[in-house]
Amino acid sequence: MLCTPQLLQFAQRVSSDFHLRPLNTGEVSEYIDFRLKAVGSRSLLFTDDACKTVADISHGIPRTINILCDTALVYGFAAGVHEINAEIINSVIENKARFGVLPLTALAAD
Repeated sequence: MLCTPQLLQFAQRVSSDFHLRPLNTGEVSEYIDFRLKAVGSRSLLFTDDACKTVADISHGIPRTINILCDTALVYGFAAGVHEINAEIINSVIENKARFGVLPLTALAAD
């Protein structure tokens, strides 16, 4: 979109550009843990199954990972739980797919 003639002046003002490749499942788990530690978490809050579900549905895109995890933390807080499991992630996915603007679809049961 930035390459269109209408946005030429805007594109000229972008000082850097780069492409982040999608993260694989292991990297998603590490990314989630890193982000939580950066804000002071002293324990792993997301189960392995929750991280795998986030990786699958986000396709490894960091911004989508952030949105899913942030919402899952709100759901977990509201439910009074101390860890985020795949069930909570699936609730987030279902609600985002149904009521949100992100193009998410719930994962089919294996």
